[in-house]
Amino acid sequence: MIGMLKKLKLLDLTGCFDLRIDDGVFKNLDSLEELYMRAYEYGRIMFTDANCDELEILSRELFALELEFFKNKARPKKMSFEKLESFRISIGCPFEELKGDKKYSFKNTIKFVGNCNELLEISELFEKTEKLDLHVNDMKHLENIVSMHHSFSNLKVLYVSGCKELTYLFTVAMVNSLKNLERLEVSYCHVMRTLVDEDCTVGVIRFRKLNFMYLGDLQNMVSLCRTVIELPELVELSLFRLLNFTSISLDSSNPGGIQSLLNKEVVIPKLEKLNIWDMEKLKQIWPCRIPNVEKNNVSMLRKIVVERCDCLMSIFPNNPLPMLNNLEELTVVWCGSIEVLFNIDFETISEMDGYISRLRSIKVKYLNNLKEIWRMRGVNNSNILINGFQGVQSITICYCKRFKDIFTPVTANFDLSAVINYDTKEVFRVI
Repeated sequence: MIGMLKKLKLLDLTGCFDLRIDDGVFKNLDSLEELYMRAYEYGRIMFTDANCDELEILSRELFALELEFFKNKARPKKMSFEKLESFRISIGCPFEELKGDKKYSFKNTIKFVGNCNELLEISELFEKTEKLDLHVNDMKHLENIVSMHHSFSNLKVLYVSGCKELTYLFTVAMVNSLKNLERLEVSYCHVMRTLVDEDCTVGVIRFRKLNFMYLGDLQNMVSLCRTVIELPELVELSLFRLLNFTSISLDSSNPGGIQSLLNKEVVIPKLEKLNIWDMEKLKQIWPCRIPNVEKNNVSMLRKIVVERCDCLMSIFPNNPLPMLNNLEELTVVWCGSIEVLFNIDFETISEMDGYISRLRSIKVKYLNNLKEIWRMRGVNNSNILINGFQGVQSITICYCKRFKDIFTPVTANFDLSAVINYDTKEVFRVI
């Protein structure tokens, strides 16, 4: 029936389960301009060799194409993309389900599982691609799939996962060509050592528009890069199972004993959200004494989440107010070595003069060694009101078996007058 509609311009077969297309159907649709073919959930579209041959011819006139080749040996190999302006193509895997308005409103997308040579067959689309999701077994770095004629100049979202031979992702030239990249996620690339070629020690690496970065389960990663890296628009940084790092920021007082993710030349002036999970060797996020340059990197932080980092000894450096003036939410879970969240030394209180914290919410759970939230030294006069944290509204402390006090010394005149929610479960003593 469909094959008889010779004037048909749009064909939408989205949501069909185990769809089969008769040979000759595509051949007759020579007026078709838009073709949408996505199987229902994890179903598949049964392509024959004849279907693929006809689709190659049909592709010459298409300006919109959505297509999945999943669990199917037959694939078109000589498709034309010259007129294609809108596309979402998945090869070797299904797309995630899109609902509502997102169903027909999408970025130009390639999702690919396979090898470099197969991916290069669709390199004509690279310059128009806005979202790229790669699982390429034999890719050693991104330049393996970029020819001198086709770049990713319009790329906004890049996902890279399960690339078994990837040692680094970018060269400096590649980074500087990705002028529109906004979101980067790299995960499960177990031989990857650096984000940018570690042999490159000159030049400035600048991700102009990148606002989100996720690095996860990169077991051999040792640093982002060895040169200056600028992330001027980065708002959220998420780190998961980076097993080699003992610190996030560089500790200049102990450079030999600390493996840090960020060197002193990393610039992240707009960072608002920091998420850290399952970093089993992590001992500190920042050193006890933080340099002024690093304070600029974290001064905009609004939310910190840290979970399952059992060797982590401290969340913040001493007297953290100057660097965390905008922090609003703090969540710490399953970090068994932490004894205190905030260490404040009033003998150097001049460092904190004029700073008022915006912290509103503190949640701590399963911190087996936590004894107090605030530990203050040099407090000799209970008549002096300590008011740096008077904006805190909610404190939740659960399953911290050694917890004793909200603050010490307990005789201090510590202003927590804004607290309206105070929840404790399974703690030893609270004063």
